[in-house]
Amino acid sequence: MHTRSLKQILIQAAVAGLALAVTGAQADWGHRDRDPFGPAQALQQSQQFSQQIDARLAWQQARIEAGRREGQLSLREFHALTRQQDDIAAMKHRFLADGRLDLREFRRLDATLDASSRAIRAEKHDQQARGYRDYHPRYN
Repeated sequence: MHTRSLKQILIQAAVAGLALAVTGAQADWGHRDRDPFGPAQALQQSQQFSQQIDARLAWQQARIEAGRREGQLSLREFHALTRQQDDIAAMKHRFLADGRLDLREFRRLDATLDASSRAIRAEKHDQQARGYRDYHPRYN
């Protein structure tokens, strides 16, 4: 049963990676500060940015939940990382208040998600004791 859920997570990751590759290939990364598209293309680009952010948020939340299930994250770490994901989703919601997600806002969200990914990895691999029987103040 554990391998099946891991297999589902890996399939979701592959789908999310494919979606990221497609949106990255369609994005105009050469222009930093100006909007090279008309209004319709800008809206489409905004939707692609939003989908890419949503895919990363979903993948990171799956990593957090898998870490908790497998005992790599303590309850406190789990809640802190989940709260961090909620904060990023709220930031995205604030950026979308004007109806679109521009390149500057996307880059800021992307950098925040990169930092969050590093935090998830650090918490999952910090070798702290996780269970009650393993608890010792010196190691936690």
